[in-house]
Amino acid sequence: MVCEVSFGECDALREVTLVKQSMRYPNNYLTGIVSSITSKYIQRITIGFVERISDEELQKVIKSKAWESFDEAIARLAERTLNNGRRLEFELHVCGNPTTRLFNRVFPRSAENGCLGVVRTSFIWKGPVLSHLSVQLEK
Repeated sequence: MVCEVSFGECDALREVTLVKQSMRYPNNYLTGIVSSITSKYIQRITIGFVERISDEELQKVIKSKAWESFDEAIARLAERTLNNGRRLEFELHVCGNPTTRLFNRVFPRSAENGCLGVVRTSFIWKGPVLSHLSVQLEK
C-alpha cells in the first residue's frame, strides 16, 4: 500500500530521499511530494526506482503526462530554491543502464531553463547497478 506524503510547513527540511518500486507507472505520488516541499533550506532530493527499466520503457515514461507534471514540479522547486539563494541537488536513480543521451532528457523542463547541469555516473545501491543523474542548480 502506498500512502500520500506531505511535508506541510517544514522549514528545517534540508534533504529528502524517496524510493519507489517502478517508474513504468508514474502517478501524482511523487509530484505531490515535491510540490509539498516548502522548506527554504532544501538542498538535496534523491529519488530511486528499484525495478529495472530499458531505454524503450524509459522513453515511454518521460513522454507521459504524469512524468511531465513531475518534471514541472521539479523545475518549480529548483527555481524556488534558487530564489532563496540556495543550490538544489537532485538525484534520480533508475535500475538498469539507459543510454546517456536518453537519460539526460529525463527532465526536459529543467534542461530548458539553462541553469541546470547534468552529470551521469553508475554505482551500486541496495544490490542492483543504478544509473545516477545528478542535477545541480547553478546560481
